[in-house]
Amino acid sequence: MNNFSVYESIVDKYNEKLSKFDDKILELYFCRCLIESNNSQNVTQDDKKSIFFYAKKILSSISRGYAIGTNKTILKAIIEKTDEIAKLHRDFELELKESAKLNGLTANHVFGGSEEAIKIPNGALHTSPNIPTQYERKRGDFLFATSLDERKQVYCIRSKAGGMHRLDETTYYMPHNNLDKGNKLKEPRLVFNLPIDDFYPETRFDKSHKFEFDDEWFCDHDIRVCDGRGEYSVSVERVSDVSLALKHFKVISNKDDLANYKKDMTR
Repeated sequence: MNNFSVYESIVDKYNEKLSKFDDKILELYFCRCLIESNNSQNVTQDDKKSIFFYAKKILSSISRGYAIGTNKTILKAIIEKTDEIAKLHRDFELELKESAKLNGLTANHVFGGSEEAIKIPNGALHTSPNIPTQYERKRGDFLFATSLDERKQVYCIRSKAGGMHRLDETTYYMPHNNLDKGNKLKEPRLVFNLPIDDFYPETRFDKSHKFEFDDEWFCDHDIRVCDGRGEYSVSVERVSDVSLALKHFKVISNKDDLANYKKDMTR
């Protein structure tokens, strides 16, 4: 069994590296991340205007010359000022991937029951069209996976639960109950263990000026997994027991329980 400690030291190391940067530069990089993520989505001009206006204020406090200019020149100034942090961000993602490979982890893609698997079109797992990544840094045609056992089991629960909403670090709300007695799934799920080399870690730089990673991985192309006759070219497992996930996380699927959770949060 593996857990998040595989990545924890890397997250801590790179957040420690961020502490050497001035707060204004860190805040500029946060603006840059917002601008770059917004460029991949349908956002209003007012949203973009607000971000650029805020970035201009920060730049003007660093150097008066940056206070004047178009969005294009402002963005150029932001990129110049935050290039070192952007490089650090890229190194962070590369080290996460290298750690996954060194620990022998795979990208675990939850698909469905065995009968569904036989019907895989052209023997390949296909990307979902026009979908955002977890932190909404990108939008495109992606195939998603997770590398850790407890996360894999969470996504197995999710796959027949009508979606998933994370309420806090350890609590999820899923509209439909996919759990049976004894920490078992009502319907077992097939999980394809795919090469981690095909995937990228989804990370973000958050408003508290920290790097985040929650073990989501995405791939921008289809992956062939069988010859269309049921002969798999990758490892496949059938998951029914989700005890590990329920040891680490709480899953709420009852609306009354959700209401009680929200009530407790407001106390």
